[in-house]
Amino acid sequence: MFAELLLFKPSEYQKDVINETELLNCAQWCKGRKFSAVFYTVFYLTSHSFYCSDCHSRTDRYMCLILPHSPGAATDLVHDKDLALILKHFVKEKKPICAIAMGVVGLFPAMEDSSSWSFRRYTLTSVSVFELARDPDFASLPVIPEDIIKDRGALYSSSEPDEVHVVVDRHLITGQNEQSTLTAVQNLILLCNQKQGRKDKF
Repeated sequence: MFAELLLFKPSEYQKDVINETELLNCAQWCKGRKFSAVFYTVFYLTSHSFYCSDCHSRTDRYMCLILPHSPGAATDLVHDKDLALILKHFVKEKKPICAIAMGVVGLFPAMEDSSSWSFRRYTLTSVSVFELARDPDFASLPVIPEDIIKDRGALYSSSEPDEVHVVVDRHLITGQNEQSTLTAVQNLILLCNQKQGRKDKF
């Protein structure tokens, strides 16, 4: 067993909305986990990072995809065409995907056609309107995840503000807020191990 961490970013990203310390801590945490490989999406430029457009040929190598919480996702990833291609590969292959809080916005580009979202038949969670409303930048947010999820035909689930809430629907794991990160990633590891176990039997 080995862990490989690939960091990638959208072609245009806004470094001013990045919490560098949080992302590096999260990346360090993931490196210590014992699962085969991680396809980890962050919005921070490092010497080992790649643009989304560079990753199309790499997707077969990775077992899962993580979209961590980041306020910048609402601007950087909501229409990212390269991420859309990566997500559609993961959906087609039924590979585990984990999206947490505002990271769920990263799922929005995955459209099968102009009006059909790849996750329209799933149940998801993300930051609730009640939680977002406390943010001083709430009025200027380009998207409200809860509204988009409902508008695109998926089922939205939420709990009380700041409480741990994770939804697992097939190979998709979503966490409502940052407090749900640990539980969401633990479920991702379980799914990865389960998938790997089935492969080992054949």
